[in-house]
Amino acid sequence: MIKIVVVFLIAVAAASPVRKQKTRLALQNPDLFQGDILGFEPGDRNVVPYQRRRWPNKRIPYVIDRSLEKHTKLILSAMKNYEDNTCLRF
Repeated sequence: MIKIVVVFLIAVAAASPVRKQKTRLALQNPDLFQGDILGFEPGDRNVVPYQRRRWPNKRIPYVIDRSLEKHTKLILSAMKNYEDNTCLRF
């Protein structure tokens, strides 16, 4: 009788459904920014509320070092490209 009970319990255990592991795509991770980047809270990407922390006249101040004088045209061209394709202004 014990053998029958043991065989029955083994059969029931073997026949019970195996719990499927939930697969989650990397971009579906709710705890990370874009699925794989740490450190972004929802408020981190908001506007800076303090006027003193903003760039003067809504423009990013810059100085091109004299050692880069021969590359000035290329640098200014790249900055113009940023201005044309983003909200950044130099």
